[in-house]
Amino acid sequence: MNIYALTAMTFLSVSGGPIGMEIAMIGSDIYTILLCLTWLLITYIVPIAYMSYELAIEFKDMQMGGPIGWVQKALGKRWGIANAVWDLIDTHIDNSIYPVLFADNVISLGVPEDYKTFVAWGVIFVVFIINWGEVEGLTSIFLSIFILSPFIGLMLVTPWNNMYVYSSVPTFTSLRTTLTILIWNVNGYDMTTTYVHKVEDAEHKYFWAYVFNTVGIYCMMFLVFCLGTYYVHDTSEWSDGLFVSIASYHGVAFKWWMGLSALAASFGVLTAELCSTSYLYNGLYVLGFGKIFQNRQFNLLINLILLCCGVLIKLDTLISLSAILNTLTLNCEIVAWLKIKGLSYWRVICSCWIFFNNVFIMSCLSMECIVSILISFGLAILSIWLSEFTISNEQNI
Repeated sequence: MNIYALTAMTFLSVSGGPIGMEIAMIGSDIYTILLCLTWLLITYIVPIAYMSYELAIEFKDMQMGGPIGWVQKALGKRWGIANAVWDLIDTHIDNSIYPVLFADNVISLGVPEDYKTFVAWGVIFVVFIINWGEVEGLTSIFLSIFILSPFIGLMLVTPWNNMYVYSSVPTFTSLRTTLTILIWNVNGYDMTTTYVHKVEDAEHKYFWAYVFNTVGIYCMMFLVFCLGTYYVHDTSEWSDGLFVSIASYHGVAFKWWMGLSALAASFGVLTAELCSTSYLYNGLYVLGFGKIFQNRQFNLLINLILLCCGVLIKLDTLISLSAILNTLTLNCEIVAWLKIKGLSYWRVICSCWIFFNNVFIMSCLSMECIVSILISFGLAILSIWLSEFTISNEQNI
């Protein structure tokens, strides 16, 4: 995998483009967005990218499933199995959202609602073929360029010299919503490490791929939000699909261009996520669940079946559970990072910032999702019991 493919895969795994972030601006203004983005850059994006980079390079020659392998190596099989259960459930819930989003965008273009499930299954199968043929890197490059292209076009036709800057005083609720949405659009560096063994000269390529994405995603978000406020001053009127509406001001061709970009975003994120998940399963082999999990084709088939089943489930109720499980696995990764690489001033500072943001996410969700909190702790108890049972059986043998 060359640096262009790695950069594109990282972009799709971490962000996937501006489409879907419109609601982050509701009740806020461009100054608030700039403040939130800068805060997240310093306290969340850079620390997670730094942690992912160091752990990826530490195990660059090992096919060990990225985060699942890290936790097992650092904390042992007991916590390794618990973390693997949380990570895989979170990943499959998250991955199942993108075929549904793709189908929703196709339906908005005029396809009958009755075909929604078949459209979702169709895109899953196409993405499966792309990954089976191992052309996901080249596909990601083209998709990343196409996703960003209509926004670059809008920037060129927008008279920036007449820019109107809307100013408002954000409420606590709007600020919380803005931060939460932005966090979930800058998260995913750890998953890009699952295929580090496929990258030659990983130290150099991962460093520059992470630098390009860290700086690029920050600048992309800020410029796109500036662009949006030029066309729709009052951010209380922002909603999903705003950028498509803005593009329609410049003609039908621009509207379709932006609409197809939204389709490409869902397709591209699913492509990158399916790739990383297929290698994430390598961690199950490290945990002793059979050599078959080292076979990528087998892992892809498992993911194909789970994705096809996932689109049949109403996932809105599971998104909060996915977020909570993600914070649990991220906390495990932090502990593994400090144990593997050792304590240093910058690692401790970065770990504290990541943990602080995880607490913030949990506090936001706990106000609305008590059931998900209880389910996540139930899964934690079940996972640790499973690991205890497995280890005791091995000792008896």
